[in-house]
Amino acid sequence: MEIGKDLVLLGHSAFLLKHEGKNIYIDPFMLKGSLPKADLILITHAHYDHCSPADIDKIIRDGTKIICSKLCKGLEAYKDVSVMGPFESRSELGLKIETTRAYNTKKERLQFHPKSNDWLGYVIEADSRKIYHAGDTDFIPEMRQLEGLYVALLPMGDTYTMEVDEMIEAARAIDSEHVAPIHYRLLLGDRAEEAERKLKSSLKNAIILKDAVP
Repeated sequence: MEIGKDLVLLGHSAFLLKHEGKNIYIDPFMLKGSLPKADLILITHAHYDHCSPADIDKIIRDGTKIICSKLCKGLEAYKDVSVMGPFESRSELGLKIETTRAYNTKKERLQFHPKSNDWLGYVIEADSRKIYHAGDTDFIPEMRQLEGLYVALLPMGDTYTMEVDEMIEAARAIDSEHVAPIHYRLLLGDRAEEAERKLKSSLKNAIILKDAVP
C-alpha cells in the first residue's frame, strides 16, 4: 500500500483506498470525476461534509457495505449499514479496521464534536501498513496509544478541529512514519499554503497530498 497510489486524497477529508481490487472510501464528499464504485464506505461522523448521501449515491452499487458512527442521519435508505463505536474492531475485504475516538477538547470547540457523540477515527491495516484517519478531532489523549502507523491523516483546519500548531503537537506524539494534513483547504482558503509550509518546516515526516481528480 502506497500513499498517492493506493491511498489517494479526493479533497477535504475524503479518501479512496485501493486494496486487492477493492475500493474503500472514507468520508466521501464533493466527489468529482469518474470514480470506481465502492465496495466499502467508512463514515467518521454525522456532519454533512463527512456523511454525505449525495456523494454516497455517486459511488454506491449493489453489495456496497457502509460502516458509520452513531447519529449519522440519511443512511437509513441504504441496505448494508452497520454502526461502530469507539475501540471496536472488525475485518472487511481483507482489511483490519479498528476504531478510536474523535472529539474536541478545546473549550471554544466543544459544541462541534462532543466526546459523548462517540464519533470515530479509523485505523485501517492494509498489507501490514496502518492508516489512521483521525476524523474531526482535537489532539486527544487516545492518540498517544496509537502505535506502528504508516501514515496519520490529521485535520488542521482550525475552527472545528486542530489548527496547525496543535496538529504538529499531535503528529509528534503519534510518531507515525508519515503524516498528512486533511480537512483544511476549504477552511483555511488563502492561509492553506502558509499552514503547509509551517507543517513541513516543523515535521520531517510531513507530506502534502494533492487532491486527485480522476
